[in-house]
Parts: sequence; C-alpha cells; structure tokens
Amino acid sequence: MTKKYSTDELATIIQQLIYAKFDSPNKIKIEFNSNLKRKVKSLHSEILTDEEIEINSTKISTSIYNDLNRITKDFIIKKLSREVKNRINSQEIDLLDYKVYFNDLAVELVKELIQAKYNSVKQEIRKYKSKK
Repeated sequence: MTKKYSTDELATIIQQLIYAKFDSPNKIKIEFNSNLKRKVKSLHSEILTDEEIEINSTKISTSIYNDLNRITKDFIIKKLSREVKNRINSQEIDLLDYKVYFNDLAVELVKELIQAKYNSVKQEIRKYKSKK
C-alpha cells in the first residue's frame, strides 16, 4: 500500500518491527549468537567452557531484550538514510519496497544496543580492576 509517511510514523513502524522480530531473549541469542559469544569471551580473562559461554550469552540476551525500549523513535529517525527521509518528505512510498532495508535497520539497531551494553560492562570491569 502506497502512503505518505512522516519520519515519526516510520520510526514507530521500525520500532514495532524490532519488537516483533526480537520478541524473546532467545531470538536475540539466535540472531546474534557468534557476536554474543565473542563478547562474552573478551570480557573474561580466563578461558570459559562452552557451557559458561552459553549461560553468559543467555544472560546478555535477556538483558538486551529488557533494554529494547532504549531504541527510541528519535534514535531510529537519526539512523534513517537520507534517501528514505527525502523520499518520504516528497512522495508516497510503499513499505514493501523498503522491507529489506527496514529489516536490516532493525538488526543494526539491536546490534548497536549490544555494542553499547558491551562497552558499558567493559568500562565497569576496568573501573573495578583499577580500584584493586
């Protein structure tokens, strides 16, 4: 269906897509499995067993799932491509024409949330180690 959308409406649609695509911690874990495992390994100075890596990956996935609301409409609008913003300002668009773009954007936004969480934990670990 072709329609004229505002950036706010598109951001809402993308936000809903994120919630639908990643509606459980397990879906986040499946989509970002290798990324999560790498991050878990890098946060530990010791070599973890596969079971420990799985447990930690599950914890991170749950934490990310609980933080999906941090991906705000304003943040999504900032991430929309210039082409999409220009097109919606000047004409009607069919969402189906942008299905792949919106899916990729949803994945990228969750990936950025994972990276932000990782950076935060890593910073906390550094603070803790520097106090010792």
